[in-house]
Amino acid sequence: MSKPKAHVSEAKKKEVVAITSLLEKSSVVGLIDLTNLPSPQFQKIKHKLKDKLKVVVTKKSIIKRALEKADEKKKGLKEFEGMLENCMPALLLSEEDPFKISKSLDKNKSNAPAKVGQITPRAIVIPAGPTAFAAGPIIGELGKAGIKATIEGGKVVIQEDKLLLSPGDEIDQGAADLLSKFKIEPIEIGLNVMGIYKDGEIFEREVLTVDEGEYRKQITQAAHEAINLAVFSTYPSKDVIELLLRKAESDSLALESSQKLLEKIESGSPKEEAPKEKPKVEEKATEEVSKEEPQKEDNSQSENQEAPEEAPKEVTDNSPESSESGSKDEGQGEYSEEDSKKAQEIINEMKDKEISGGN
Repeated sequence: MSKPKAHVSEAKKKEVVAITSLLEKSSVVGLIDLTNLPSPQFQKIKHKLKDKLKVVVTKKSIIKRALEKADEKKKGLKEFEGMLENCMPALLLSEEDPFKISKSLDKNKSNAPAKVGQITPRAIVIPAGPTAFAAGPIIGELGKAGIKATIEGGKVVIQEDKLLLSPGDEIDQGAADLLSKFKIEPIEIGLNVMGIYKDGEIFEREVLTVDEGEYRKQITQAAHEAINLAVFSTYPSKDVIELLLRKAESDSLALESSQKLLEKIESGSPKEEAPKEKPKVEEKATEEVSKEEPQKEDNSQSENQEAPEEAPKEVTDNSPESSESGSKDEGQGEYSEEDSKKAQEIINEMKDKEISGGN
């Protein structure tokens, strides 16, 4: 026997039809999570954003059935079914851009203390540094959590940063107590976007919650790298042509300057470098002259003293005979005056013969 079909009330059928109609008419459809969101905060956010979006809260089974029906006309909506399992879902309907919607929802979130059993949406770190805690049982609690601490001036000081919880961890009693003592409120209260559908594509939360500062930084870096590539590859586009002309002018001036310097080195460097070495040579020369001057003075004095003895050599001829006679004259003290006269007569006769022979 076949199983009997479950009875569906007319009210639920009408609700499915109404929600399906809304899904088909809206260009932007989102799925949000209301887990841990108190009713007062939900009503406040809903009222604040009523001009930008509409939130439909109903049972999970009705949302699933409406998505299946609407997928017949708007392909891709059925993919939301995989996000329904681990959340308290609600539908978001709007005509705004998905990224603007996500940004508006994030701005309207507030922080709340952690409760036991909740899932941490982000990493929670106990920072290093001094605390307001006095020495006591807190030391044991910190040690149990793996947090290194010391006592300075009667106060507890955390020695280094400690990752207490990672994204997706469940908060236990010890972690909740520590977070409360450090006044850390890790839970964000607000409409958490699971995904937003537009033009047949679903943008998940990881894509929608982009850090604008980091995204802008990456775009700027990419633009700079593109310009550098175009300039150094000499790609002549209108965006870099001015930079290319400037670079060409700069390279031309640098080449001209280096060429002039090279010509100057090749032609004029020896003449210009010589004077740099001259002072050293002159200094050495003056030192040598100064050292030799006393010797020269002594030699000049000795020459002056011997001059009277060499005077007869100037009168006589430079012939061998004259040199021999000169040596005899030097020894005249050993001969008589008569011998010297005879010697002089002989020298005179030799001179006359040489003169007559020369004529």
